[in-house]
Amino acid sequence: MDNGVPLDRSDPGRRLLGKPDPHDERTDLAAGGLLRVLEALDRGVLLVEAGGRVRFANALARQAMDQLGGTGSLIPAALARAIEEEAEAPPEGFSQTVKVEATRTAQYDMRWRSMPGGHRLVVLSPARASRAALIEQLRQQFGATLQEARIALLIREGLSNQEIADHLGLSQSTVKTYVSRLFVACNIRTRTRLIVLLDQISPRAA
Repeated sequence: MDNGVPLDRSDPGRRLLGKPDPHDERTDLAAGGLLRVLEALDRGVLLVEAGGRVRFANALARQAMDQLGGTGSLIPAALARAIEEEAEAPPEGFSQTVKVEATRTAQYDMRWRSMPGGHRLVVLSPARASRAALIEQLRQQFGATLQEARIALLIREGLSNQEIADHLGLSQSTVKTYVSRLFVACNIRTRTRLIVLLDQISPRAA
């Protein structure tokens, strides 16, 4: 079985794989400085050939490949399965986001789109914590009750006290009491500060 060309991890400025060819797209990429731009992105970017060989991987993509158990220059099996299981991407856009688990503590949100020649452009972002994980963290770290933690997440989604009351089947006065207790538990005074705190714990996708 062909394990592909090993990823060259020695030169962070040039991650296109295979032998140099002055007639391929690498020359234009390097000349335009796009490789440096891709290296600096806060998302992983991979260009994958039709056979599964990784043609390009920036810094975060290489980190994800290591966590996902990638071998040589072949796309990790977990990413390949996620792509195969996802419906075809729109001709001019990206697929729906799917989650790919690397380890118990590391997950990635993956999107991909079809490229000419059967290639795929894959974009990876560290997955934000699930609602359940964020609720548990609020309970463990700040001593919030289950209901207070649920209300905190609804506040971040922009719901008013009345909307939260309607959503949870509570009275507005009861919600106000929970919100007041939540502010005390988190040592904050405003909804804005609560949202900032939650975003620090679990950044929202851009």
